[in-house]
Amino acid sequence: MGRTLTASLLAGCALGVGATQALGYGTIVGLGQNAEHERMTRRALACPTGTASTGICFEDRSIGSLAGTRGSVGAVGYPDVSTYINNGAYHCDGGDTDPIAGYPQSARAAAAKLRKCRAVNNSRLDAAVSAAARMLGPKNEILAGEVGLATSCTFAGGFSGRAKCDVLWQLGIALHVTQDFYAH
Repeated sequence: MGRTLTASLLAGCALGVGATQALGYGTIVGLGQNAEHERMTRRALACPTGTASTGICFEDRSIGSLAGTRGSVGAVGYPDVSTYINNGAYHCDGGDTDPIAGYPQSARAAAAKLRKCRAVNNSRLDAAVSAAARMLGPKNEILAGEVGLATSCTFAGGFSGRAKCDVLWQLGIALHVTQDFYAH
């Protein structure tokens, strides 16, 4: 995933390629959903089952915190179970338009909504980078207390915790926004 949503994709949506909201795409199992955010995040970032980390994938505890597990939506599902649930910028809602007469939204209005979506994505990625800096000590040594996952990360209430959990939380929200951009 790049630093920002690509300009070509944004332009494509502004020109009328945008899709209608995907109501069956979500974070839970039920109500027409099948934990799509979890499944997509795991397929993209989890280490293959039964293999050791190569340093380019998330091991079990980290991917569980990021993507979720049965009974937990993880960081990527946070926007669907928090105060962000009705904030369209966290779901890339409303970025569709069509040049046909009578369409309920102008291209300018759709582009403005996509810019808000991109701003949320960028701010969450920036916050993840800032939180990652807290994982290192003054001599760039890894601080075990900030990276350990002996206890699960908790994202309820949006309270800051260990640096690694904060990185996963911010990255999860950014992934959610990006996934919803493509799904919606």
